Amino acid sequence: MGLTVVLSLPDGRQRSLFALLLADAEIELITCDDSSEIGQLLAFRPCDLCVLSSRGPSADREVLLAIKRIAPRSKLLLLCEKHDLEHVVPLFKEGLDDVLIQPLRPITAVESIRRLLAGGTTERDSATPTTLRTSVAPSGESEDPVHLISRSTAMRACIAQLLRLRRDAYSVLLRGEQGTEFELFAREVQSMWGDPGREVETLSTAQLDAKTLDSLIESEQHPERQVYFIPHAEGLSDSQQDAVIAFLRRLRGNREAQAHLRMVFSATTGLGSLAEPDSLFVEQLPFLVPTVIDVPPLRARPDDIIPLAKSVLMNLTALFPRLKVRGFQPAALEWMQREPWPGNYEEFVGRIHRSIQQCKASHLAPRDLQVFFEPSDEMTAKGLSPTRIAQ
Repeated sequence: MGLTVVLSLPDGRQRSLFALLLADAEIELITCDDSSEIGQLLAFRPCDLCVLSSRGPSADREVLLAIKRIAPRSKLLLLCEKHDLEHVVPLFKEGLDDVLIQPLRPITAVESIRRLLAGGTTERDSATPTTLRTSVAPSGESEDPVHLISRSTAMRACIAQLLRLRRDAYSVLLRGEQGTEFELFAREVQSMWGDPGREVETLSTAQLDAKTLDSLIESEQHPERQVYFIPHAEGLSDSQQDAVIAFLRRLRGNREAQAHLRMVFSATTGLGSLAEPDSLFVEQLPFLVPTVIDVPPLRARPDDIIPLAKSVLMNLTALFPRLKVRGFQPAALEWMQREPWPGNYEEFVGRIHRSIQQCKASHLAPRDLQVFFEPSDEMTAKGLSPTRIAQ
């Protein structure tokens, strides 16, 4: 007999994401926009799992007690923001089974759903669920990656290096091949160290002058824990390089500034001035940046391919619920793991995006993925850059 899951989520994107997570299972999915309808629904039919979105302390408790009274065997999964944890934790004594903290991580969501549908319960430690203990560090900083897939040993090593930025490393230089997911690394730094809900501020080349950079240190109205991202360091002009070097020298001796900002640089290896041995910028930047991370190419981390592909698919189908594709054929996953991906992450996401648009079946086959792909301005013009799709 199949399982029944009720989704009471006002956000259409969240409903689409959970529908995709449960697409391959023998599950009857029922959506319910209004939490007041749940009681009426459960009164007439059994339910194995209710997925709810937090609506505030009193409303969450009222709905939880109503569900437990009508359907005591139903599992309850609550979606909430980090700032809601204070009122969410006591609900575990009332019968809440698990919680997912937004922004949602597909891997964590899948594990939680499988555990609850299998009849498992979340371990308690002072009435705090495992999900909360692993998602939020004691200091309030995230322990697990949110934006990056790190199944491979190489990527786990990169994540370990990123964790240094939470403590003593105020800046990092990311080096990798063309198409590497540098911006997602910057977003990961923001999630690990700063406010996960705040956007990373990307500094354009026009902002890389001494006056603008010095204002990041001298301003008395700094945003709390802001990450600044400077892409394409290999293409900076001589004057911009001089401004960045002077800024990093000042930052190195300013503990107060280090407490409120993190600088993330990215450079494509083998291209531009970064590869020139006589470049002053090349010689000095690694010494001024406490952490240098060499991001491995996608072909060197095949263990990341399958979870990355599923994550991209989930985000795309959540953005476009009318798309028919809901999964990959096993042969397609094998093909992706064998592919060298010279364009790395950007080519990978772009190819999946193009294939999903053209495919009429429910699962992508190898022939669907073997389409001609050339990075273009089409996705960017529509606000669908590979990095944006991955969020």
